[in-house]
Amino acid sequence: MIPTYAVIPTANRPQVCFDAVNSIWDQVDRIVVIDSGFDKPVPLAPATYFLLPWSRSDPFNLSQAWNMGITMAKTMAGNWYYPHESSWYYPHESSYQWNVAVINDDTIVPPGWVETISTRMRYHGAAAACSGSPTGKELMHVHPRPVDLRTRLSGWAFMLAGEKAIMADERLVWWFGDDDLDWRCRLAGGTLVIPGLPVENRFPNGQHTPERQEQAGRDRATFESIWGMAPW
Repeated sequence: MIPTYAVIPTANRPQVCFDAVNSIWDQVDRIVVIDSGFDKPVPLAPATYFLLPWSRSDPFNLSQAWNMGITMAKTMAGNWYYPHESSWYYPHESSYQWNVAVINDDTIVPPGWVETISTRMRYHGAAAACSGSPTGKELMHVHPRPVDLRTRLSGWAFMLAGEKAIMADERLVWWFGDDDLDWRCRLAGGTLVIPGLPVENRFPNGQHTPERQEQAGRDRATFESIWGMAPW
């Protein structure tokens, strides 16, 4: 059994986030909710850990939120494998396997999503995986280049092989962080997209503000400076 943790960034949206937590809490070992809201949070489930508030900026740095959650999941994985050791004593994370599922706070994952994604990702030795392949077949991307948008890593619900130590680039604040993760995961073993298991992304682009739209342009320019091209 591979320990698996869920990371859910949110911004003071307890009812929306409650539904996301409810869809995945019984599929993972622990949930990390990174809440950038200004109010005291409402506990969403017994399995949820809160760290808040971590940012009051708008837009908040989504890549930073992902990294905070991934880092906390790494510590939990170390405790899983080495429960009697101090955190500084853990062997390097590449010596043991662990998964981190990253989902939006407005995402509903179907039953069996975590187990299936983990099983197929591990079978192929991929660094990342998601569901929703439109071809009815598994797709593996191993080259950092633009692809059919329906077959790229789904930024609202994906899984990382934690021991590969792929972290988000915090220079990408609001947009394109998932594309950058996707491309780096392709180079670290591949990004796998499996068919079926549709994930409900309930409010796509529902948090746009003029400030975030401006940031999108800056993030696009940053992505192009890193990779020499845009992902779409």
